[in-house]
Amino acid sequence: SDYAEAFNNRGNALKVLKRFDEALASYDRATALNSDYVKAYFNKSLVLLSTGNFNQGWPQYEWRWKRAELGVTLRPFSQPLWLGEQDINGKTVLLHPEQGLGDTIQFCRYAKLVKERGANVILEAPRSLMGLLSTLSGVDLLVEADGTEPPIHFDFHCPLMSLPLAFKTEIQSIPSPDTYLFANPDKTNAWKSKLCEHSKLRVGVVWNGGFRPNQLKVWAVNERRNIELDIFAAGLNEVDACFYSLQKGDPAESEIRGKETQYWPRGNFINYADEIVDFSDTAALIKNMDLVISVDTSTAHLAAALGTPTWVLNRFDSCWRWLQDRDDSPWYASMKLYRQEADRQWQPVLQRVARDLIKEIEKRDLTRTPSPYTV
Repeated sequence: SDYAEAFNNRGNALKVLKRFDEALASYDRATALNSDYVKAYFNKSLVLLSTGNFNQGWPQYEWRWKRAELGVTLRPFSQPLWLGEQDINGKTVLLHPEQGLGDTIQFCRYAKLVKERGANVILEAPRSLMGLLSTLSGVDLLVEADGTEPPIHFDFHCPLMSLPLAFKTEIQSIPSPDTYLFANPDKTNAWKSKLCEHSKLRVGVVWNGGFRPNQLKVWAVNERRNIELDIFAAGLNEVDACFYSLQKGDPAESEIRGKETQYWPRGNFINYADEIVDFSDTAALIKNMDLVISVDTSTAHLAAALGTPTWVLNRFDSCWRWLQDRDDSPWYASMKLYRQEADRQWQPVLQRVARDLIKEIEKRDLTRTPSPYTV
């Protein structure tokens, strides 16, 4: 009854089971026993955000800076942190990334809102996102993030995932334009020329979110998020569409290379992954897709930010950002969510996706002239 860690762990188990009220009570008990219990405060924030309680969730989410195993630390700038309180009209604000590439893609949309407050906006970005984020509205200067302080004057700084707190974001006030990132026109046209003979429904696919060897704490989540290639392929390879790999990163990228027809015996799987260097290349290829089907990874964020129809294959205990009991997302107008049921099996999810793909093909066949080309 006085063991705070047990109550935190119990809260985690209840959260995975989606028994959210009980989970919150367990976290509250843990912090009542230990008022400095960082893990319990942070875990509570994930439940609050997941259930749409943004008013309490965003402030609580700031506890992440004190949780070392997340691998993120608040940068020790001499300039003050901006969380919405100070007037920034005429000031320069540095926005900097944290956590994953998908997080940067999702929350960079707030740069425009910072700009609308009258600020000069500097955005840091990982190298792989530099080309893509050069298309983002509201950014005065884009600089590559290398872990050091940019040699540029700025008055305030804010991590990207603290911007919803700064703007007091509620579900109904999420900034969600249909499109806020754009593909390079020359690269898009190059892919268009390359794919011109592929006339069937073009579907970009990602079945694995990658492996983070230095983040042991996320290994279990990644296992639940990712889909084994044989299960993924068996669920979709009979659909009469043309599937394109958007899969980057090992081990997943290597497991399909040279074995495309083993998993897709109809010959309707095309793998140009070796020609994708960074996210601007991926964006250009996505703009030539009719839709993208992906597990919860950065490519799903990219496709939806580009305005491409995006179907996300979502694990039962999904990330907080996808909320609960809905098949759409207030973050992305073009996104549709396919959730696992309590049995945590992927086959039923893929069956639903395959049925909906067939419907998309049928709708497409009714609205376009048949092409002489086939896959």
